[in-house]
Amino acid sequence: METDAFAANLICPPADARDWPAWRDTLVGWRAAERARLGLDAPGIYGPEFAWVAHSFTSHKVFLWDQRILAPDGSGYTPGPYLAAFRERFGPLHHVILWHAYPNLGFDDRNQAEFYRRLPGGLPGLRGLVEALHSEGIRAFLDYNPWDTGTRREPAPDHETMAALLRATGADGLYLDTMAGAAPDFRAACDAVRPGIVLQAQSFVPPEALPQHQMGWAEDFATGSVPGVLRSRWLERRHQQQVVHRWATDHTGEMHTAWMNGAGMVVWENVFGAWNPWSDRDAAMMRWLGTMQGRYAEFFAAGEWTPLIET
Repeated sequence: METDAFAANLICPPADARDWPAWRDTLVGWRAAERARLGLDAPGIYGPEFAWVAHSFTSHKVFLWDQRILAPDGSGYTPGPYLAAFRERFGPLHHVILWHAYPNLGFDDRNQAEFYRRLPGGLPGLRGLVEALHSEGIRAFLDYNPWDTGTRREPAPDHETMAALLRATGADGLYLDTMAGAAPDFRAACDAVRPGIVLQAQSFVPPEALPQHQMGWAEDFATGSVPGVLRSRWLERRHQQQVVHRWATDHTGEMHTAWMNGAGMVVWENVFGAWNPWSDRDAAMMRWLGTMQGRYAEFFAAGEWTPLIET
């Protein structure tokens, strides 16, 4: 099999199990050559400040005006009941994306940074929410919308503005909406705030950008009857991915792919105001998946991975 077949975001194996050994051999050789080309074994790549990423499997995209997290009088946040309800239904939660602007952005000239500043309690209130999540062992990500260009402009460039928000709130990462990766100035700005701030792309991260982006989504990919290998996870096990299909009504296939790849999952039911709930069966499977991944996280981040062993 030609190595060009491994260029896709999801590397699909042969349907016939008799072809898997040769496919795995080629896959291993391609990974070794790509890691050498990309310098992924160089010192300093994915340093100890990013060690927590390998343990961050389950993600939830929560709207900051969601009644499950916002106090009834709008005075602040009540993460306790929200976290209890999530854990009861879906199991462990490792990080949340604090979504703030879209689809409200654009009704007036407030930009995405102003939406964060004008939330209940302002940035100090948001920092309190982040600290409450930290006390529960949960990481928090802010959201960056690169397409927010028609609103009032900030006096500083976007990377400086987002770095200032990360510093003010104590958030752990920046979710790059619609993006496969950010410009180098975003990585430098995050590093200047403090070590260990993660850049998470919504799209699959190109191989060349893996050293700068510690997380990425695996969204809306096509797979066959045999679970495929996520290219980014195969190339760099320390890079964490979350599998997500926002409009799916059956998440079984996603969880199969996440389990085989040692990847995480995004729980996303409120799709910008359209409610697409998970079934009780899928939620029960998610409880099992997140629990087992958390328990055996080191096995998913280190050691040798041999996909598709015939049983």
